[in-house]
Amino acid sequence: KVVAKESITVPAGSFDCYRIEYDSDLSVDFSGMAVILNMVKRRLEREGNAHTTIWLTEKHGWVKQEIKSRSGTSYLELVSLVK
Repeated sequence: KVVAKESITVPAGSFDCYRIEYDSDLSVDFSGMAVILNMVKRRLEREGNAHTTIWLTEKHGWVKQEIKSRSGTSYLELVSLVK
């Protein structure tokens, strides 16, 4: 859902963006899969739900992403543009 239009600054520069937010359930059904995936399953079960915010521009697309879950907050940011 688009919740705002705002200017943000990331290492690649400043951009006018649409801010999109959504909640997601990080649980996955691993029944019938190999034992090696149990580590992944346990991590996803610890994380539970996540709140994601994405900033997009009309010209460049994705600029930044923030994911908040029980274990903390992670960020991805655009660091450069190739013209």
